[in-house]
This record gives sequence, structure tokens and C-alpha cells, in this order.
Amino acid sequence: MELIGKLHGISRDMVTGQCLVTFAVNDSARVVEQSAELRDKELNIKATKYHKPRSLDANAYHWALCHKIAHALQTDAKSIHYELMISYGTPLENPDGSKAVISVLKVVNPRRAGVYARKIGSGSVEGKEFDHYLLIKPSHLYDSKEMAQLLDGTVYEAQASGIETIPPERLKRMMEALEEHERRTQKKHENKSM
Repeated sequence: MELIGKLHGISRDMVTGQCLVTFAVNDSARVVEQSAELRDKELNIKATKYHKPRSLDANAYHWALCHKIAHALQTDAKSIHYELMISYGTPLENPDGSKAVISVLKVVNPRRAGVYARKIGSGSVEGKEFDHYLLIKPSHLYDSKEMAQLLDGTVYEAQASGIETIPPERLKRMMEALEEHERRTQKKHENKSM
């Protein structure tokens, strides 16, 4: 369990003579939920100075979770990333705002072509079988809102696989930092175009 908080106090247990260290943490519900599992067990405890995450940590965190999920499921991180993109990624839009859809012969696998595509149906034309796919925008083109949606899905899938994730407050700060980075970048571009 990794938490963010502040050192609250240090005291000594008069009966055992042990040093008692108390922390005030932000995610109290999570502590209560997991405390029974950790009580009276030997633990590794590490307290370090908090550093605000860098603005682009969201993508790195997504990939770190992809690797952890892959390890848990005994597969590779690229396959996990692909499946997360298909499930939680943002649909690609045409210039007119409509969703980009392709139809390919049933024997064609869009993934082998390096295309993120979510199957949405199938049909036949003149006796040939086709699958219809909604194209998914590559994640390097995501804005902060789209990245937040992908990361929420990644966190959900990690937790479903029994993988511990960062506290919601830290995830929120990570996404706020990404939004701020996005605003600064956009402002720079606007200033250059003037």
C-alpha cells in the first residue's frame, strides 16, 4: 500500500518500549479497508519526501500498469496496451466529425497492420464476409481528457487483476498536471502564431 500524507507524531509505547510513528494520510478509506490484511504482519516501511508527479507521468504509468497486468496474465505488455486501447481508447473522427469506420475481409486482422480497431459488426457483400471496425485514435494524439479515460480503464483492469494502483488523489494530481502541461503547450502555440 502506497499513500500520501504527513508525519503526524512519534511516541514510545510504555509497555513494549517500541517507537510508534503516526502518519496522517489522505486516503483513509483505503487504509481502513486494507488494515486488517496488514495488521500484525512484518512490513517494509519507507517514508520519503513527496514530489509532485511530472506532467507526462500518465503515459508512463499506463505502460507500467500494462507491464504489471501482462506479468499477472502471462502475456506481453504490447498486447495488453492494444486491448486497453480497443476497450477504453477514443474513437478516431473523420474531418466532418463522424466516427471513422473500416470494413475488411474477415481474414484480415487490423492489429497485424498496426491499426487500433474495435470490431462493431460484420456482414457480407457478393458472398464475401467482412468485419466492420471502429478505428481508435493512437494514444500519442490524446488530449488530457482522452488520456484520463484510457488511464481510468487501465487502473480498473489492473485492480481487477489484483494489482495495487496509486491512490486516487495521486492519479487526480497526475491528470491535473497533464492538463496544465496541455494548456501551457497550447498557449505557446497560440503565442507563436500571433
